[in-house]
Amino acid sequence: DVWILFAWLMFLHSLLSENLIGGEVTLPCRAEGYMPLELMEWSRPGTHLQYVVIFRTQSQDLEIPEQRYEGRVELKDRENGDVSLVLKNVTAEDGGTYECYVKRDTDRMKRAIQPVSTIYLDVLPPPPLGESVCLWIRTSSSFLILNAGEFFNTRINLILIKQFIADSQW
Repeated sequence: DVWILFAWLMFLHSLLSENLIGGEVTLPCRAEGYMPLELMEWSRPGTHLQYVVIFRTQSQDLEIPEQRYEGRVELKDRENGDVSLVLKNVTAEDGGTYECYVKRDTDRMKRAIQPVSTIYLDVLPPPPLGESVCLWIRTSSSFLILNAGEFFNTRINLILIKQFIADSQW
């Protein structure tokens, strides 16, 4: 029961910390049905930063038109159709809508670029260190309350969690 709780906590931590400022986030986009790819684009509609990444299979180069994304973006596994965008060192300005578009190599129409996914990234700053925030996690027989400031900064000791559960009278 304790290991299930620990696994759940680690899963929850990965979900919650994914959008933290300074962290890394993966915006999913799978294009297996569009293989072979000729062109792939990640864009930010409605902003002056229209394109984040452009990939053309002819050149095999990853074009990053905006300097602010230079060194912070990459595609996950473009050879196998996973063109998910990995965004590193997330900033508050990275929040917003992202769209993934692909064009098949076999498409005859000049403008046959297809939208594959639209993602809204909500960038959340971490809670201040030491600020108490209750996080309720239900297990089979009890509830566990953690200090979110400690949790988000991965200062939880498994032994203390185990001891807390063993000592609780719930």
